[in-house]
Amino acid sequence: MMNGENMSDFFKFENEKIDFPFYKDNPFLSTKEWLVLLAGALTFIGILAVPIKIDPNLTPFLLCLSVLLPSLYVCKGKFKLLFRKVERKDLKLIIICLIAYYIYAIAMGFVLDYLNMAPGTNVVFNEKMDIVFWIGAFIQLLGEELYKVSSFLIILHVIFKITHKRKLSVICGVIITLLSFGLLHYNAYEGAVVHIILTIGLGGIFYFYAYLKTKNVMVGYIVHLLIDGIPFLFATLVQIFGL
Repeated sequence: MMNGENMSDFFKFENEKIDFPFYKDNPFLSTKEWLVLLAGALTFIGILAVPIKIDPNLTPFLLCLSVLLPSLYVCKGKFKLLFRKVERKDLKLIIICLIAYYIYAIAMGFVLDYLNMAPGTNVVFNEKMDIVFWIGAFIQLLGEELYKVSSFLIILHVIFKITHKRKLSVICGVIITLLSFGLLHYNAYEGAVVHIILTIGLGGIFYFYAYLKTKNVMVGYIVHLLIDGIPFLFATLVQIFGL
């Protein structure tokens, strides 16, 4: 139990020995530091949403750095607040989240297809799947996880300051974060809003859950990497061997 924390404030699935950082001054962040974290999340959004011509090979690096640097800054050297070594016990969680997401995504795909609302192919699959693409994918997906965690912690902090209710703050933080993340895929799926909200946005709970349970960005990152990496791998094999 953490510092006399009422365990009813934790969800049953959580590791109650580790709480989310910063949101209730654990540790304390100044207004400046919160603004730095917010600026990083807004910069991430801007890179994706604002129609500015950027070298596609640079975009993954810019996206990652926009949220990585603020995250490292607010940690003040205590990087374990966000990043920790993935433990053996986390492997089961990673596999469960991976399988659960694909079951959900496939089921949602059938539903949307039945309703004639299925999206087209993600535009990223039109790219050349070479080594530069894969390096960029590894880097960008880390940035995407950091964007979600940064956004979640900011919303968690704001809602908790207003309500002093941890569970409500976590729920609001998760919903708003996942919806915003889903909407950032608007261009990638050419405006297929229903798919974006249901599959990419709310469906993202299956890999964000890994972070919520462990409070470790690296666990969520691995789940995200596998979820996106498997279809990328098949696309790469198709391009190489013409399958």
